[in-house]
Amino acid sequence: MLEFIEGIGRASVWPFWVPIAVWTGLAGAAALVPGLKRGLHPISGYRLHQALLLALPTSVVAAPWVPELWPPAAAPIGPLPSASGIEIGPAPPGAVPLALDPGRGVDIAWALLGAATVAVLLLAAARLAVLMGDLRQLRRLRLAAPRVDEAAPRRTLRELAEHLGVRRPVVLLEGPPGSTPMTFGVWRPVVVLPRAQLDAPDSLGTALAHELIHVRRADSLSALLDCLTSAAFGFHPLVRLLRRRIERCREMSCDAEVLARGVVRPAAYAELLAHTHTPTQFPLPAIAAGLSAPSLTLKERLETMKRFADTRLTFRRRMGLVVGTGLLFLVTATLGACAGDTAGDASVRDDALAPVAELEFGEAALQRYAIPLAIDPEGPVQYTHMSEERAQEELARFEIQVQYLREQIEETGEAMGQFDTTDGRFDRREEMYLAERFGLLRSMHAQAVKRSETAKLAYETQKRMQGRP
Repeated sequence: MLEFIEGIGRASVWPFWVPIAVWTGLAGAAALVPGLKRGLHPISGYRLHQALLLALPTSVVAAPWVPELWPPAAAPIGPLPSASGIEIGPAPPGAVPLALDPGRGVDIAWALLGAATVAVLLLAAARLAVLMGDLRQLRRLRLAAPRVDEAAPRRTLRELAEHLGVRRPVVLLEGPPGSTPMTFGVWRPVVVLPRAQLDAPDSLGTALAHELIHVRRADSLSALLDCLTSAAFGFHPLVRLLRRRIERCREMSCDAEVLARGVVRPAAYAELLAHTHTPTQFPLPAIAAGLSAPSLTLKERLETMKRFADTRLTFRRRMGLVVGTGLLFLVTATLGACAGDTAGDASVRDDALAPVAELEFGEAALQRYAIPLAIDPEGPVQYTHMSEERAQEELARFEIQVQYLREQIEETGEAMGQFDTTDGRFDRREEMYLAERFGLLRSMHAQAVKRSETAKLAYETQKRMQGRP
């Protein structure tokens, strides 16, 4: 079981945790700008915070696919060094390890990371179940709430929709007692108003204007994406912070636009807000956009209305907001995804070392044959007595390793020499890899020669000692 948890930790670190760590740094720094600049329009804060939040799932989802955009990193070839100092080549495909280390334990750090990953998945499943419950609640409300057929509310809805630029058909429903004005529905938008607003002409126009702006901006779709992200990454405190800021900016930007368009009088709008900020018997689901916002105080909304009541975003500012939001989203998501890919490239060499690691665990089983098993520059050489036939086999094996390393050094040197005769068509990373490999091969060759000569010395010493009278 612990080995399975450890495997989950190793498998999740690059495609999951690394993009999250990079996103945390980028989004945390970017989130300070809207928070410090008090003069920022609420709609700008709304879109910028949304871009930061949605960049998180995008970077995690895109991280496994980023390697498809670039050629994979070159894997090490030829012999590789083991921990004991013996250079051995990777096992061929399908090879069976010589032996495994029975004492190898579980890496506690990877196991803890795997346990954290499992906990995150369980938490996400629980929060997604809650979100599905909210969706079912809204579906039952759509089916159970009576449709408003009175002429006056329908005429007001039609006139305001035309004035605010809402082109999709909107269904007007009567909410249950104790409910608050709200809108939901990604494809078929629905506006729900309690009977108190439907019977009061002033409140009806004010509430409808607010909800129709939500419909025109497709805030139901945005709320759905935000809730999905918050459910999947609910363990992250920055996600919860951005989610609250998005809800606050969404309602404040809607308030500012209602007053900026001159649809209602500020006094009537403030009176409606004061009425809807009282606790209701029908809680507003997180996925629905409503007139009330639990994370906002009435004082904050009134101060924002006063500051931005006469401010309308020009076309130039709107285009700048779109471009800035898009760039923020792309940069944050791309850097997060590429960080996971870069870390994954670093793990390519670890994957290539896997067959060598299996052989390395089996070296303990070969100690009775190898002469010497390892040469430690800072310690004594380990010798092992063996039969003459077996010793000759070991000496021949050492000679093959020395010859192989010599051939690899010559081939790598020839490949490096081609850089002087080409016009720069080689990749810089390939050149650096060849130079690094050349140095490694020379070091390995020197060690192999030393080991071979030491083994010959041990063999000849043993033979001569046995021949002494």
